[in-house]
Amino acid sequence: MRGGFRYRSFPLTPMACHVPSEASAQEGPVARERGRWWPRLLVGLLLLLVVLVTSQPRWPVPLPATGASPSQKPPLTPVKVRDVQGPSGHQSVAIDEHHLSSSSRTIGFGLLGEWAFTPDAPASPPAAIQNLDGTRVTLAGFMFPLMEGERVKAFCLMASTQTCCYGPRPQFNQYVVVEVPEPVPFERLRPVYVSGILHVEPRPADGYIYRMEGETVTPAPDEEVNGVTVEAGTPVFPLEQLATVRPLQVVELDQITIPASLTAMRGAVVQVHGFVLARFTDQNPPPLLVGCDWWDGCCQGVPPDIFNSLLVRPASDAVFPEHWYKPATFTGVLQFNPIASWLREGIFQITSGRLVKEVVP
Repeated sequence: MRGGFRYRSFPLTPMACHVPSEASAQEGPVARERGRWWPRLLVGLLLLLVVLVTSQPRWPVPLPATGASPSQKPPLTPVKVRDVQGPSGHQSVAIDEHHLSSSSRTIGFGLLGEWAFTPDAPASPPAAIQNLDGTRVTLAGFMFPLMEGERVKAFCLMASTQTCCYGPRPQFNQYVVVEVPEPVPFERLRPVYVSGILHVEPRPADGYIYRMEGETVTPAPDEEVNGVTVEAGTPVFPLEQLATVRPLQVVELDQITIPASLTAMRGAVVQVHGFVLARFTDQNPPPLLVGCDWWDGCCQGVPPDIFNSLLVRPASDAVFPEHWYKPATFTGVLQFNPIASWLREGIFQITSGRLVKEVVP
C-alpha cells in the first residue's frame, strides 16, 4: 500500500471493535463477494473447469514431465510484496520476485509476462517460455478461486491482487489456471507457492494461455520476526474505545471529544493489540496500519478509519511482519496527533514500535 495514505470517509453508524479468535481470523470469512470482474474471462475459466473435471483422467496419474520429482521440493522463502499501479488507477500488490528462491525450479510472473499475447494477433511464446511446457516448476502468487467454499480444487494463480472485487481484468500473461487433485484451503491474503506441471497452451477462447496440473499448494512462510518481551504492567492502549467517540452525524473534527483517559496516555510506552491491515512499503522502515477489526483490504471485514485503527511506526532496527500476519501485539510510544493530521495519520499513532513476543510478570 502506498505511503500517501488517507483514511476514507468515516462511517457514522456506531460500531464496536470486534477481534475474533486467532483461529477464526486465520480461516477468514466463508462468504466472499464476487463483484463484477472480467465476466467473459470468468465464464471461459468455468467452462474450462467443467472440461477438466469431466474429461481428464482422475488423479493421481503419471505425469510425463521433466525436472525434479514432486518429492524434491525446492526451499520456500518468505514472500515480499511491492505496490503496483494497475489500470484505471487500481491499487494492488504483487510479488517482489527479487526475494524468491534461487532454485532453478522456481519461476516468476516476470518471466511469464514476457509473452505479450493478444487474441487478435497471437504470437508464439518466447523460447524461454516455450521450453517450460511440460516441466515441473514452482510459482508464487495470489489465489483467485474458481469455485465456492473454503477449500477449492481449481483457482487462478495471480501475479497480483488487482482482481479483488471490482479490479480490472488481468492480462493473459498475469495468471495461471491451476487444478489440484484434492481441495486445498483458499488463502485470501497470503501468497502461496504452487508446484506442478506447467502447460504453455494458448487457448484464449477458454480464458487462458497458461495451465498447471498442481501437485502442492503451500502458503508462503512468514519471515522470521524477532519480537521483544514486555512487562505485564505495561499499559494497554484500548484501541476499541475509539469506536465510542464516533459521531452519529457529520461534524467537524474539532467537535469530536477524545476521552481524557486516552489522551492521558500520550508519551507513554504502551501495548496495542490488533490486526495488521496494511504495510506502507514506500517508507523506510514501512509503518503498519493496525486495527481492532479484521479487513481483507478490499471487500470483507470492516474498513479502517480513525476510530478503529492507528499507525505503528517501527523503530529503525525493527523488522515488522507482512500485512497478512495474524493478530499481533505491538509496543512503542503513544502519540496523540494534532487534529490537522487526523485524516492522514489517525488520531493516535505508535512510534518506535516493535512486535511483542511475550508478556512476562
